[in-house]
Amino acid sequence: MKHIFIALLSLISLNAFNQIASGTVFNDENKNGLFDPNESGIENILLSNGSDIVKSDAQGNYKINLPVDNCLFVINPSGWNVALNEHKLPQFYYHHKPLGSPKMKYAGISPTGKLPNKINFPLIKTTSENQFEFFVFGDPQPSNKNEIDYFSKSIISELSNDSIRRFGISLGDIVSDNLQDYPLINQSIAKIGIPWYNVIGNHDLNFDFGSDLLSDETFKSVFGPTTFAFEYGACNFIILDDVVYGAIDNRKYIGGIREDQFAFIKNYLQHVPKNNLIILCMHIPIFKEVADYYFNKETFRPEDKLRLFELLKDFPHTFSMSAHTHYQMQHFFSAKEGWQGAGEHHHFNVGTTSGDWYKGLYRFDGTPDATMRDGTPQGYAIIKINNNTYDISYKTIGHSRNKNMTLYIQQNENKQTVLFNNFYLGTQYCKSYCMINKDGKWNEMSYTKEKDPRTIEMRERTALAEKEKTGRQISEPQPCYHLWKYDVSSFIKQGINECQVKVVDRNGKIYFETIVFNYLMD
Repeated sequence: MKHIFIALLSLISLNAFNQIASGTVFNDENKNGLFDPNESGIENILLSNGSDIVKSDAQGNYKINLPVDNCLFVINPSGWNVALNEHKLPQFYYHHKPLGSPKMKYAGISPTGKLPNKINFPLIKTTSENQFEFFVFGDPQPSNKNEIDYFSKSIISELSNDSIRRFGISLGDIVSDNLQDYPLINQSIAKIGIPWYNVIGNHDLNFDFGSDLLSDETFKSVFGPTTFAFEYGACNFIILDDVVYGAIDNRKYIGGIREDQFAFIKNYLQHVPKNNLIILCMHIPIFKEVADYYFNKETFRPEDKLRLFELLKDFPHTFSMSAHTHYQMQHFFSAKEGWQGAGEHHHFNVGTTSGDWYKGLYRFDGTPDATMRDGTPQGYAIIKINNNTYDISYKTIGHSRNKNMTLYIQQNENKQTVLFNNFYLGTQYCKSYCMINKDGKWNEMSYTKEKDPRTIEMRERTALAEKEKTGRQISEPQPCYHLWKYDVSSFIKQGINECQVKVVDRNGKIYFETIVFNYLMD
């Protein structure tokens, strides 16, 4: 272990010596990545060392303090693009790590040597648009090459060569501890054909040293800085590493934000128009409901959440997203929970592309069903932006975009026949109604927070099927935060019945679904 401490001490001592990085942000008209004599600099472009922010001058020139073992990056402005590598990963940064990462199980950053005299950043002019869509993936998280195949067949196959969405974001756990799989999953996602940004998750860490300091070396070598920002239209995206690795009671990590990140957010927001939409992307959710699953312990440091809310309070349009939990829910923070801005702050905990860690009965193509623990099917989110407003949808694998809920009929121990509606994007602000056998009457269903009964039955069936190797046992179901039910016993009849369900969300948008079933009286 001696070499580990030497490496850590070397990094700490090197960080005491700062240098000044300089260069030019320029219009790369011929897209060759070089600052050619006939190309001009671009003014008012923001650059950061991860905490400080500077702005390029009229000629596109900049200077910034750059500590050793740091990353310098340009904040991609609206109306411009950065270059992409062969995996469609944005190339907007420069690592300053003269000695490189210490020896680790998975390779980190190669030695970068002496700081160059100039670090230039090419930008490519493009059209600016205020109406657009982008993809959001929660936890791709393959643990082996078979699961990368499942991910590719179930998710990427229906998205390849997408020409509508402008970019995508994966909200952490790109892989499941096997960091050597980054190239393969990046190669798969690149088939979509659009720029792709990545958040670091707890399964993307280096565990060699047992501390937070060097836990992101491999991730940074592949994807760049773990906290940064970019702009598109009237939206300002802030990507946050909120996984604090280290000894936290009996756990290895907790959700939180570090001091340099708070400095970055504070400094960056000084340059953001107050009427823009700020979208924060992180891995671990900031709400408390997830604590139920983690033995009722805080999963995100509450003091960090309040400091974040303090920084956002003067911005009327904010929205945040996370993944991590392998179920889907939404939370609206009010003043009672520390939100200091206008209205409420909306946090969307997105369902995962790995679903229930690729568990469940196998489909005919060999991919697992992977329905999550709250009954939400495996899928991904699509966010539609209109200036500083947004609309979210959740796309389930193999279904049209109109598939928004699962209906389920269950007869309970009291011989009551109950209709359940699992509306994937449901919140406490939604209303769910049902009509039985087209009798013209819409009956309001009761909101309930309980385990989805269909998921419970799936677990029971998988336990039987697992003996024949037709699937992997699914996880223990968890309480669902978007479930409604209605006792239809007195409405249905012997034989074929039809139940129509209507959901009205908080914005007045209406969704419909129908279930037809054969009721057999005892």
